Amino acid sequence: MDLNNYIMPELLVGVPLLIIIGKIIKDTQRIKNRYIPLILGIIGIVFATAWTFIMSCDPNIPHAIMVGFTQGVLIAGMAVYGNQIFKQIKTKGDNNNGE
Repeated sequence: MDLNNYIMPELLVGVPLLIIIGKIIKDTQRIKNRYIPLILGIIGIVFATAWTFIMSCDPNIPHAIMVGFTQGVLIAGMAVYGNQIFKQIKTKGDNNNGE
């Protein structure tokens, strides 16, 4: 699977950026953990939409918004999913029977 078929290579920098932002939000302890993915999604959408408007020469505004929204959801999803995989691998105790 080629990741570039789904996420624009220029926006891949948003994934570690969102992971860092998520860690900062979690460390503040002012926001409940269940809201962090939603916040990262909103930040990802804003970031990708802003990038699309700035870098795109496409005068079609609805298209730029849709591309930004889709890319933002994808990079936020990748950040949250990647973080969860890392946490699951790092967890020493496994609740599965037989392991």
